[in-house]
Amino acid sequence: MTELTLNEARLQGEIPEAEWVGAMRETDPGTPADEIRRRFAAEAYVCVPGFFGEQDVLAVRRAVFTKLATAGEIHGASEEGIYAGSSKRRERIEHLDQFWREISEEWALRRVTHSRALHEFCDILLEESSIAHDFVFLRVSNYGRKTLVHSDHGFFTRSTDNVITSWIAFGDIPLRMGPLFVLENSHNHPRVQKFIRNFDVARDTDRKASWSETPLEVARQLSCRVLTRHMGPGDLVVFGMKILHGSLDNVDPDQRIRLTCDVRYQPRSDARDPRYFGPDPGGTTGQGYGELVGAIPLDEAWHIRCQVPAAATGSTAYTRCCMHFFELTTALTGRPIEDRSWPVLLPVPMALLSGVWRASATSSRVVKNAPWSNGHWKILRAACRYQ
Repeated sequence: MTELTLNEARLQGEIPEAEWVGAMRETDPGTPADEIRRRFAAEAYVCVPGFFGEQDVLAVRRAVFTKLATAGEIHGASEEGIYAGSSKRRERIEHLDQFWREISEEWALRRVTHSRALHEFCDILLEESSIAHDFVFLRVSNYGRKTLVHSDHGFFTRSTDNVITSWIAFGDIPLRMGPLFVLENSHNHPRVQKFIRNFDVARDTDRKASWSETPLEVARQLSCRVLTRHMGPGDLVVFGMKILHGSLDNVDPDQRIRLTCDVRYQPRSDARDPRYFGPDPGGTTGQGYGELVGAIPLDEAWHIRCQVPAAATGSTAYTRCCMHFFELTTALTGRPIEDRSWPVLLPVPMALLSGVWRASATSSRVVKNAPWSNGHWKILRAACRYQ
């Protein structure tokens, strides 16, 4: 069992209280199939340390970080995964969606996410022959990034409810780098079941997939614990569609990037959602790999999926300015701005946004914890011209 060092962990800026945090139960790869299925049925997750070999993990790190280095985002040896502190992706890469698709389809990555070993493990959990979704969710999380509380049900169960998520750690991920967490037994809670009932992320655009509360707030409300662990290279966590999960904050002082990938498996015999299968899958919203946060340069706001086209405002600079304003507000309040706030915030004059930034620039919390740069000033100033 992994010992948790909570003093270096952060959950949306909060230091976790020991009574609300616990370690994930670890399952040995040699555990009998019946016991693995029993644990998964009861707890909605199975954590298998060291499921994949170190050479496979290293090959993925080299492939992904070498690509990011061409965008000016990696400092030093590529496999170390040290964030350079800025990005030249928009200047050097013409098509960001295609760039992220190429990375997501790297052979080194696919030979892990679609490996025979993982297929066979998912066969055990599904109790029949499985098939992996072609569309994968590769995630590079640099300093300040985190994944908010949510479940996968509204994303992947349009064609069948019998889908599971396989989450893979491609590197050492201590608590300070933001490993995965699950909320213990949350899949059984009536509030969670009500939240996900008949919810489809792409169809029900007036609703959010993520919860507005912080992980610790949700844990207190549901009377459960946040379960996590220091993840090692090649660790695997498979979990169900209903359990609430997310990630801790990456607050690594050495600017190490957390590299993970999650891929969905389902019974081969079940109906397949065409958004996630085929040679050119459209993904959840139909925008392909361009819809993923990985397609966004590492020095830009991460968890805002901007669906406002530049034409709606007259300038890409305007849209980017709003995104940075959202990131600033999130840093100040500790809460993300809802997508439905776009119609309200878009008409706000850029001069006002600039004033908010200047007035808040003295906040030690922003200066210390938010990834702002001189480039953000330039975007704010440039955007003012379009008002």
